[in-house]
Amino acid sequence: MTRKKGKFWNFCFSCMPGAGQMFQGFMKKGVSIMLLFWGLIALVAYFGIDEMLFCLPVIWFYGFFDGIHTNSLPDEEFATLKDEYLFVNNDFEGINLKKFRVPAAVLLIFVGVYSLFRVFINALLNCGIVYWDSPIVYALDNMVPKMIFSVAIICLGLYLIRGKKAELEKEEDV
Repeated sequence: MTRKKGKFWNFCFSCMPGAGQMFQGFMKKGVSIMLLFWGLIALVAYFGIDEMLFCLPVIWFYGFFDGIHTNSLPDEEFATLKDEYLFVNNDFEGINLKKFRVPAAVLLIFVGVYSLFRVFINALLNCGIVYWDSPIVYALDNMVPKMIFSVAIICLGLYLIRGKKAELEKEEDV
């Protein structure tokens, strides 16, 4: 059974996304929050999509207030809490990994193509064929990844809307 911890140390660890949950013994939840936070930073740094930085305070505040709130629960309620991942069902046997195969493949292809693209740009720069102050390099290095990411976000939104619409139509037919 996980027991409540001291308020001072809980506050200190809650200032780091996921660490407050891990300090309280909720490792799965803490790792989920930490991976989400640092994964987003890695994504922003790798792809240069600064627009995604607005999500960082939301993740940080969620981790902070969840850590504080969980530790302030009454003992009986705290004892009933279960350690669960944020976005994945804890029953891994019930997860159909085949449905994640296509999105994972698309993501890996996108990251691979982008990495090759960056290698190509750096090779052109090192050979002296193009220069950093060239508008072509600026467009290829800064604008194309953001445009591709924006189109991917729009496509994901349309896919989600279409899926919800099909689900509602299916319910109406029944």
